[in-house]
Amino acid sequence: MSLQTRPRLLNLAAVSLLRDEALAIAALEYLPIELFPPLFMEAFCGSRSETLKAMVYAWPFVRLPLGGLMQKPHLGTLQAVLDGLDILLAQKNHSKRCKLRVLDLRNTGQDFWKMWSGTSVHVSSSSSMTPVAEVRSRTEQPLAPLEVFIELHFKESIIDDFLIYLMRSRFRMSVQNPLRLLNLAGKSLLTNEALAISALEYLPIELFPQLFMEAFCGRHRKTLKALVQAWPFVRLPLGGLMQTPHLGILQAVLDGLDVLLAQKDQPNSSVALGAVDSLRAEKPLAPFEVFIELHLKERSMDGFLAYLLKWVEERKAYIHLCCKKLSILSFPMENIMKVLSMVQLDCIQEVHVNCTWYLPTLAMFAPLLGQINKVQRLFISHIHLPSPKEQVKQHVVKITSQFLRLHHLRDLHLESPFYLEGCLDQMLRCLMTPLDTLTITRCLLTDSDLTHLSQSPKVSQLKGLNLSGVTMTYSSPELLPALLEKVSATLQELYLEQCGISDFHLEFLLPALSLCIQLTSFSLCGNFLSMATMEKMLRHTSGLPSLSGELYTVPQESFSSQGIIQTSRLAQCRTELLEILKDLGRPRTIWICFTPCPHCGDNTFCHPEPIIYSNNTLA
Repeated sequence: MSLQTRPRLLNLAAVSLLRDEALAIAALEYLPIELFPPLFMEAFCGSRSETLKAMVYAWPFVRLPLGGLMQKPHLGTLQAVLDGLDILLAQKNHSKRCKLRVLDLRNTGQDFWKMWSGTSVHVSSSSSMTPVAEVRSRTEQPLAPLEVFIELHFKESIIDDFLIYLMRSRFRMSVQNPLRLLNLAGKSLLTNEALAISALEYLPIELFPQLFMEAFCGRHRKTLKALVQAWPFVRLPLGGLMQTPHLGILQAVLDGLDVLLAQKDQPNSSVALGAVDSLRAEKPLAPFEVFIELHLKERSMDGFLAYLLKWVEERKAYIHLCCKKLSILSFPMENIMKVLSMVQLDCIQEVHVNCTWYLPTLAMFAPLLGQINKVQRLFISHIHLPSPKEQVKQHVVKITSQFLRLHHLRDLHLESPFYLEGCLDQMLRCLMTPLDTLTITRCLLTDSDLTHLSQSPKVSQLKGLNLSGVTMTYSSPELLPALLEKVSATLQELYLEQCGISDFHLEFLLPALSLCIQLTSFSLCGNFLSMATMEKMLRHTSGLPSLSGELYTVPQESFSSQGIIQTSRLAQCRTELLEILKDLGRPRTIWICFTPCPHCGDNTFCHPEPIIYSNNTLA
């Protein structure tokens, strides 16, 4: 069949169909693929919104080059097409015919329309003429996510309706250039700060983090203030951007919060930190939470912390200052009380007290510690005994009695707690829950203390035990094995460094040690053991299936009579230890540790090359 008139058969068919729009929509399911482009063009030219909408979710091509039909943006057409995409995206079972996964709003795609219509498409002369269609098997499902391409030109002080409507839609937009759309849009918007602020009402959620980072790096304080008022997420992790506290940034953010908190009715288009993601009509949750890590380490507060505390104090009714981790280092008690009076103490989960306090000062702090009743990890170190020492027990009772309020305590770390000598039972009685980790280091414990420790139900489920620096030289040799037997079912880490353990003590310890089947890490650095005892220890621990970190002391045979390490003797001991590992037949790595370091004299552990039994090699 041939026709002498200008329009081709496909165009005539499209024109005929659109005389009855309901018929055109009903016919889409059976329409030949070849008729879709001319029908879409006719519906576009005739502003048939319902037909355009229906054609989108039946579109049999991968790409819909809508921008190639529009000499200038047309809001009605965009609304119809996006409505069609909404229906498409909401369908659980997509039509086998529909292949659409790219909506192209750029001024491209004219070749596609020419190929299917046989007519010229009126476009600007600068348009690129690239083919964009792809026909695929009718049995394939559309791929996700659906992409929307657009050319962005930020050239006005306000955003036009077309872009506003598009930005409010839920589609992922892409650009074909080296910079991702989010970076490009963020950088472009901030070339005009007034434009950036006015755009926030219509900005896609995905663009907020990038724009905030660009504003942060460029110190655009007005934009930061406006971004806070419209922030669409529950949390604003400002601290993650600041390597060091920056007062100007803090002031801008808090100014934004002030505006937000002062609003009685939140605009439907803005979001508070208390709302969830994109639910922009919700009201912010109260009270508002500000999280900070507190490191109190100077004689006086820095400007950043002082400004924040003053701001919180003036807004106590609707601001909660929260802190997960509190560290106190050389900070006056008066200032500590002032700072913590601003903080929600039940938010604190970890406390470090690393001050050169005397015991009465710690006793003065103890009631405040009792109010931190959700604490899970507690570290206390470098507390000095008072002089005279008559009131030590009274102070210990005042301190440990506060443990009765700590129902969530799991990890307790006490460094140099000389005040516990002879009264460890007082602390153990006040523990409310079984501990996961117990560290008591660099102090003296009596036989009575070790007895109470091995009998306490609050240590029966320990996963970690560190008694390094607790001298066992004069203790009864049965006490430490009794403790290990009690925790043998759960213990994973054991550190007994510089405890004065000798061959005599280890003979008692080995049977209990071999029961610790969960043990993964074990250290005996800085003790006094012979090669014969070390061999026994390696054989007893060879049956522990999870043991992977083993640190042992330098054998006594490696030293001269003056206590100086002899390199040749040490090398011989290492060779003998490797032979023992070979004889045991299981791949294994052990470390031999020096203290003090033979090279620099520092009283820390020096770890030379490990002894490795694997493929018969020595490292």
